[in-house]
Amino acid sequence: TSKTRADKAAIVSARVFDVFTGQGVEDGHKSVAVEIVLQPTAKSFTDEELKAVADKVVAAAAKQGASLRG
Repeated sequence: TSKTRADKAAIVSARVFDVFTGQGVEDGHKSVAVEIVLQPTAKSFTDEELKAVADKVVAAAAKQGASLRG
């Protein structure tokens, strides 16, 4: 598998913009919303490249015990 352009180096910033506990969130858990900004180096990302980054972010979060809601 060839490495896509949309990898870790393309992430220019990441920030938590909301943390929620309460109705709809399992006891002892938090819902954390993050914003990740990507900057392509040569041309716009393809849908495939963006999905590859999203998959890597989700996998990295899962290693820390996180999971996607919904």
